[in-house]
Amino acid sequence: MTPLLRSLSVIGPGLIGSSVLRRARETGAIAETLIAADSNPAVLERVRELDIADITTSDPAVAAQADCVMICVPVGAVEQVARQVLPFMKPGSILTDVASVRGQLGPTLAAILPENVAYVP
Repeated sequence: MTPLLRSLSVIGPGLIGSSVLRRARETGAIAETLIAADSNPAVLERVRELDIADITTSDPAVAAQADCVMICVPVGAVEQVARQVLPFMKPGSILTDVASVRGQLGPTLAAILPENVAYVP
């Protein structure tokens, strides 16, 4: 099966983010390269132990390597994380999140999104 993307970056590989990575690894259908990013070294160590990502890092610049960046952090932190990674995202890439609240988050992210990056809520 040919993966949809060359690379997927999951920022916040907690319960939801690690589930995305696990399934992507199992099927091979999502991305050739799986990236896990988190500020907590213990989380990254666990990701490595589980072998659910090819690259682990705490550097938001990893977004430059990804065709799709999936933000998997608590709703209150999504905007802050987006502001950290958006400057690094390459033209034509996709930003998405797993937040369950769309009210203000969608318009807020749309307002800070570069023209050459797509946002899929």
